[in-house]
Amino acid sequence: MTVRFLALYETPADPESFDRHYREVHILPGLRRYAVGRDDH
Repeated sequence: MTVRFLALYETPADPESFDRHYREVHILPGLRRYAVGRDDH
């Protein structure tokens, strides 16, 4: 089964902290693969 989820966020004040929190808290255990992309414009 393939499921796609799209989340859009404003640019955080501290991008590194935001990314670390996202990986440690929001990525589901057992998830086989995920991708994060950015539009830095």
